[in-house]
Amino acid sequence: MGADFTGAVNLGVDHGMWRPRNWQDIVSAAAGGLLDESRWVDLKRELKAGRPGNNDLAIDVAAMSLEGGLLVYGVVDHESRAGEVVGVELAGLADRVDQVARMKVHPPVIVRSVPIVDPARPGWGCLLVIVPPSAQAPHMVDNIYYGRGDRANRKLSDQEVRQAIAVRTQTQHDVGRQLRVLRDEDPGPKPHQRGHLYLVAQPLATPADAMVEFITGPSLQMEILAIASSVTQHLGGQWAPTLASATRARRRADGVAFTSYNDPRRLDEPSLVEMVLREDGSIALTCGRGTDTVSSRMTDESEAVVFPVLVLGMTHSLMMMAGHLAERAGGYQGQWAVGVLLDNLKNVGPFDGRVTWGDMGVPYSRAEYEQLTTTTTLELAEETSAVVERLLGRLMRGLGVDSRYLPYSVESLQKGPR
Repeated sequence: MGADFTGAVNLGVDHGMWRPRNWQDIVSAAAGGLLDESRWVDLKRELKAGRPGNNDLAIDVAAMSLEGGLLVYGVVDHESRAGEVVGVELAGLADRVDQVARMKVHPPVIVRSVPIVDPARPGWGCLLVIVPPSAQAPHMVDNIYYGRGDRANRKLSDQEVRQAIAVRTQTQHDVGRQLRVLRDEDPGPKPHQRGHLYLVAQPLATPADAMVEFITGPSLQMEILAIASSVTQHLGGQWAPTLASATRARRRADGVAFTSYNDPRRLDEPSLVEMVLREDGSIALTCGRGTDTVSSRMTDESEAVVFPVLVLGMTHSLMMMAGHLAERAGGYQGQWAVGVLLDNLKNVGPFDGRVTWGDMGVPYSRAEYEQLTTTTTLELAEETSAVVERLLGRLMRGLGVDSRYLPYSVESLQKGPR
């Protein structure tokens, strides 16, 4: 790449976050011991050609995905110490790495490949392959689960596989509890007349004060409003309210809230948006228009409806916000637990403003919808649609509108009214 890299790479508990900008930073880090092999760093002189190389790479990615780590191509491994920085030919290498991670590892792993060019040799450099902790770990290659030891890959025992899956399940239960706390703290009327949408995104490996410096800084409001506006514009904003509606900043017990209202005693329920940035890096959202009322399509009376585009759009917006904040403010590249709760849904049907009678969906058969999943900063920032579909795919099917909105993408948000 022609420009300097501006992101951060996690080198593990001994060295923390590393921000390589250019070739000289790679050389200096290798000479200073920062890139010595560890549980989080694996050095590669080159990627072997053909199937043997692809198989080795797949095992490396699967092993690293349990806790996250870094593969460095173009640095000599001298008995687990970083040796000479020799570089590799970069043409096509990142594409090959991405293809192997997606096709030979099961479930597929999303990695980020960062080429750092050697200014003295055009087309050559080092490739940093950032493997975030995977939300679906452990991962298999040829039906074998792998993890990472102190300096090498290893096969996982059945007990270790069961333990990893149990930890993932427990984190989802914790987010379910947070969703109910969020509903208890809802600033809207109690009981609320409409269905409310609640969202939580919780990083799983951040310190309790991860975002204190950011949320107490002088530029917080300006930066949050800029990100919210950018996210809303990117998604088209074909619904209301949007994330950009929450413009007023006020302190909360565990962080800072951005709200759409000034006086909670006079808030307008359908326009209610409250987004809370917490000191530990988590982010939560309450929206008062999870359901609304429209003139009945069958009688002169009003009926309760849910707008699929609003629910999809607000969920997508908050997931994008979480990913952007993690990368820009905290440098966190690890796992997240995320969840959605939508209440007052019993017998509420979907509505997107169409005047035709074809494929209008069906009323929802339960009072609440809840879905939890795990993800990573990389997926939140770059593959947000996949997270949104895991969270809301079942709701779209339950409303009978899956053929219209799934598979989910940003283009799905162009199918409904404001």
